[in-house]
Amino acid sequence: MTDESTNYIALDYNSGTPQFIIGITNTANGHTIFNLGKVYREGTSLDIIDAGLRIYDLSKRIQQHHLEENNLHFVSGAIVSETGTRNIAVSAGIMYAGLNRIATDAIDTSGTDDFEYYYYNGSSWIESDETQISNTQYNNTTTGLATLANNRYGVHWIYKGTSSSTYVLYGQDSYTLTSAQAIQPPSSLPAHVSGFGVLRAKIIIAKNGSTFTEIESVQDTSFQSSTPSNHNELGLIQGGSADDYYHFTNTQHTDLTDGGDSTLHYHKSDIEFTDTYNFANLDYEYARDYGTSYSSRARFKTRDLAKFKLVGVTIKLLTNAYPVTSYILLDDDNDGTTYFEQEFDSIAGDQVVTLDVDQAMPTTGYVDLKLNTATTSGYTVNYYLITFTYEEA
Repeated sequence: MTDESTNYIALDYNSGTPQFIIGITNTANGHTIFNLGKVYREGTSLDIIDAGLRIYDLSKRIQQHHLEENNLHFVSGAIVSETGTRNIAVSAGIMYAGLNRIATDAIDTSGTDDFEYYYYNGSSWIESDETQISNTQYNNTTTGLATLANNRYGVHWIYKGTSSSTYVLYGQDSYTLTSAQAIQPPSSLPAHVSGFGVLRAKIIIAKNGSTFTEIESVQDTSFQSSTPSNHNELGLIQGGSADDYYHFTNTQHTDLTDGGDSTLHYHKSDIEFTDTYNFANLDYEYARDYGTSYSSRARFKTRDLAKFKLVGVTIKLLTNAYPVTSYILLDDDNDGTTYFEQEFDSIAGDQVVTLDVDQAMPTTGYVDLKLNTATTSGYTVNYYLITFTYEEA
């Protein structure tokens, strides 16, 4: 025999002169060449599997093989679906017990059919005939039925028996959706279910849910989710350290996307705005304590948001008819009482002066702005670009 290889031992009819064949190629054809076994050789060590066709009690052995391999099992049908309000339907199917073929009936519990519902109370299995899957309870195996926690899910195991018999077992915890999808069938079953039922599906339903969240069909008791997981239960989404990421509430999401203000942020348009004003034909008066210079006065509407304060005013003289000198005076209600007054150097055309204010917002939401001009008579005709800048108070 060839070392470190599988060697096939066969008997060849050889046209009436039988002979043994040993080789690493399987030449058996089931008619004139029959395998007697195979051997794997490692030096002087042999691993042997016998074969051949001389088998006693053939029918018994075949039946025994099927029962030991899979006992009760379906080869078709017995598909679980949702019907009515938390009712179940199971299609007709073909079940085998060894070599015995068993046809099972279709059921629909939204009509006249029902199922046997089981839970364990710590000492024995309790059964009742029902038509609806519970959306409020699970099986605490120490005490019996218990109420699902809020925002949790119940699991229910569906087994099909002979004829119209159908069995349902309560899940044994109040699950998150992720854990409900991952949970495998219970290892302990009622005698009736273990002896006559075949697992067909797992139903997941949210507490107080009116419809099933998922129905997972069985494939060798391996379940595959038919819908995406609950986003709120996704794991492994943290950043560099724990709790780096958070979910927005619906209100916060709306605040961030509707263009308005929120406690999370303020738009730039709420913090800074600019307007160009024509000071021509506005009231003018003698400026207090600044000699005989005339001043132009205009009222500006500010952002009426008590949470902000005025921190800066930028003035740009756009024309050069009369250069601006002396001071800026801000009066929130035009009563002559100022809340900000500051002198600055003369500015002419295209020059800019920026003033730090750092004052709380006027309660009226308006300010009066007065600018002196370097003229002692005549008419003030200047154009200005005024920028008010705000910060959160």
